[in-house]
Amino acid sequence: MAEQQSELYLKAGQVRERYGNASDMWIARRLKDAAFPKPVYFGALRFWRESDLIAWEKEQIATPGPKPLREMEAARAAKAKNAVGKPKPLTP
Repeated sequence: MAEQQSELYLKAGQVRERYGNASDMWIARRLKDAAFPKPVYFGALRFWRESDLIAWEKEQIATPGPKPLREMEAARAAKAKNAVGKPKPLTP
């Protein structure tokens, strides 16, 4: 008979600690992201499977997201470039 490995479940505090002492808001925002693992509930208690978190981490490393700061700076530069020489709208 094959030996069954027990799954490790992490509480929200342990998940936050895993990701650099992230805030509760960080977890709330990740939960809105479809790719972030959904918690499992034992009664009213919320837990995450460590294996799900590890898979999500590997996915994040494999496909990094955009660099928000660089994109924001580029958008500001484009806006400033387009605004040069244009008259300001009149306000009533």
